Amino acid sequence: MHDPVMTNRHAIAALECSDFGQALELFRENAKKAPGRLSFNNLGKFYVDEGYRTKDGTWRNAWKLGLHYLTKAREIKADRVILLNIGIALFDVGTYDTGDYGEAYEAFCVAEKFDSTGIAKYDAGICLLAAKEYEKAKDAFSALTKMDEDGLLQLPEEKDPRIALLFSSILSDPSFERAENAGLIEHVLAKVDEYDRISLLYLLGRYEEVNECCDSFLKLWVPDTELAAMLLDSDSRCCGGKASLIRDSLSIGVDKKTVAKMLRSPQSLKDTAGHFSYCEPLIRECGYYGCERHHTPLPT
Repeated sequence: MHDPVMTNRHAIAALECSDFGQALELFRENAKKAPGRLSFNNLGKFYVDEGYRTKDGTWRNAWKLGLHYLTKAREIKADRVILLNIGIALFDVGTYDTGDYGEAYEAFCVAEKFDSTGIAKYDAGICLLAAKEYEKAKDAFSALTKMDEDGLLQLPEEKDPRIALLFSSILSDPSFERAENAGLIEHVLAKVDEYDRISLLYLLGRYEEVNECCDSFLKLWVPDTELAAMLLDSDSRCCGGKASLIRDSLSIGVDKKTVAKMLRSPQSLKDTAGHFSYCEPLIRECGYYGCERHHTPLPT
């Protein structure tokens, strides 16, 4: 007799050993012989993350097929695991294809009803950031910050909602009051990496500090077009003479004509820097029912 729980356990073990072919075979077997939330969710999750293997042995993207099985699992009974998986799948296709994060946002919002950790709400906020809906994002991360202050959040340590709150606040409101938010600003500056610190200092109008950080920053990071514009604009405001150093450190993907135009026009520098958009990665949990390593329980 087919044992779906044992088959699932073997599939996850194969996945953890990077034996993707065996894992897919077992997940498929479960979906065929024991159709239900367990098998549909895990097969759908696998397709979204890993794709499928063709007859010639190559692997191809299969997010649509994965979303199909995740949707079948949700139709049986929606829960936190399934809804987060669906939200992640929809977010990824928005990132790599359509740029539309509305459906992912809706999935995460529904997942909030089943989630007490704050992760679903955080990921919903990330969708708003990705869509550049900064005013709505500010409200979402403000609510998360209050939950954190009340000790209700269970986010990974590196996911501080105050970081996204500050960026979304500044980007949504040009008249953002620096003095009133001094504590928040210093908290975030102490937590972000050098890349985000440069962009944050620029958005705050602290150009001298941007210029002071430029040399050490360029030793570790390769700026994109918008960040290069921030560095160049700050340098020009401070008469720092670092334009050639910044230009020589640009990403290969940065168009040279764009750089030349920026260097000729202070307004072009400001306009290019103004195209900066801020986003953070989603919180991505395991998503496989029955994964003991990540403490993901079987569906009930």
